[in-house]
Amino acid sequence: MQPFPRVAARRVGLLIAAAATLLPLAATAQNNCADVKVRTWHPNGEVVWTELNEAVSVPAGREAHIYLHMRARGPEPYSTQATIGYPQAFGAGGREQDVAKHVRMEKQNDDDRRAGRIRFRTAAAGRTQLGYQITGVKSPGDLNQLAQRCRTGFIDIVVREAKNRDGRGDGGSAAPPKGGPQTDDPATQLVADLYQALLRRDAGEVDPGFVSTVRSKTVDGLIEVATAITRSDEFRTQALRRAADKHGSSLDGEQLRARLLRDIYDDLYGSGAPAPRAYEQDLDALTVCLAERRDADSACAELGRNLVRSPLYTEHQRDLIEQMMRRR
Repeated sequence: MQPFPRVAARRVGLLIAAAATLLPLAATAQNNCADVKVRTWHPNGEVVWTELNEAVSVPAGREAHIYLHMRARGPEPYSTQATIGYPQAFGAGGREQDVAKHVRMEKQNDDDRRAGRIRFRTAAAGRTQLGYQITGVKSPGDLNQLAQRCRTGFIDIVVREAKNRDGRGDGGSAAPPKGGPQTDDPATQLVADLYQALLRRDAGEVDPGFVSTVRSKTVDGLIEVATAITRSDEFRTQALRRAADKHGSSLDGEQLRARLLRDIYDDLYGSGAPAPRAYEQDLDALTVCLAERRDADSACAELGRNLVRSPLYTEHQRDLIEQMMRRR
């Protein structure tokens, strides 16, 4: 038998040494995904931070927003720009319908992508995931400091049962489930959605008179309910404050009204957007509605009517409206 050549033995030794050197580097690269931080915002102001390898836990029937951040040298992580959506778009298997059973997302707009945010409402309890791709980091952060393999990945979400009507028994937020108690009644759900969109809060217990109006008059009833809500003291005194809580009090009144209207659109229309002229009319009506003017009440009523009369609304809520009409 020929003795093992010295050159070959030397090469094997170098390979072993190189492999030993690379092991800690591989471990470091693996741990770099810990630099991706997940922030979950709830409408009551609660904020929960989780690691990327931890599941985001939200009770059923709640609204929540997820933001992606990158660990910074200081205590505050850097904001990111990111696309977030169905995992199938990021290389995972499965069907979009399976995700939608548990998480119903609002389609990202430009502001969402710039903020690294996805807005959603939880539905049935269970486990699912969303896909993401981080495309930028706010200065002085540097995307190059984030491992390439960590720039695209998945966020695990656990939707858990809400034990009590007031939400306190599930260990989470004290806010009531979005749209009030989970219901299979489309009229109740439509009214609850109007509460959320217009008043910027979870509905809790919906007004049974509103539900009866919607059930008997369908779209005309929805217009009546929307008008009653926009004319209410709560809308005129609290909706703008809630927009300030969400977007920051540094915005001036005009900016806040524009943000509030966009938030209302997002809930009522999903990914749809009204024509510029309709937007200007709604913004003018909202401005007068929130002012202490003699014609404020009529402007509030006009705003409620216009929002629900829009074809964008009936298209976005088509399934619930059709279900309700079939039950009549």
